[in-house]
Amino acid sequence: MDPKELQYQCGGIPVSTKSRMVSMYKVMLLVDALDIIAFALCYYYNRRTLKSGRYELSVRYQVYENLRAIRIFVPVVTIHFIIFGLFLMGSIIIREFRGSLTPKAYGISLLALYIIPYYILTMCSLLFVILRKESNRVSTFQAAIAEGQNEKEQQAETYFRSLRHQWGT
Repeated sequence: MDPKELQYQCGGIPVSTKSRMVSMYKVMLLVDALDIIAFALCYYYNRRTLKSGRYELSVRYQVYENLRAIRIFVPVVTIHFIIFGLFLMGSIIIREFRGSLTPKAYGISLLALYIIPYYILTMCSLLFVILRKESNRVSTFQAAIAEGQNEKEQQAETYFRSLRHQWGT
């Protein structure tokens, strides 16, 4: 690798191998799109299975856990697809205008497209929101269970108080 050769990315990919990298990026983008489709199909299948009500408790629990996992993964995969797609489109656009750019402007354009800082900030924020939302959902569910138990305890207490009153004790 010639150190004076113009670099395609901060990772040190020379311009001479850039077309192979862009081809690999396109394949990665296709895999991301297929991931989104697969998660969507799994989500709808599991939702339909959960709503059918024909399965035993252990299967229904597994389907519910699948839905929880999918609800976490789909936003992450979708955001990855969007960020990576924007990076790919930007690098293709910069490649088209490379002839009209000075080497310095080309390098600055590539640095502006460097997605790792954007990706890290976006994913950290997204994961924080997802986990916070999931935590709230679990605490709401636990509160509903606790409330149901309190109602049962109150019903039992009322029943036994009524019996004590009837027996005069």
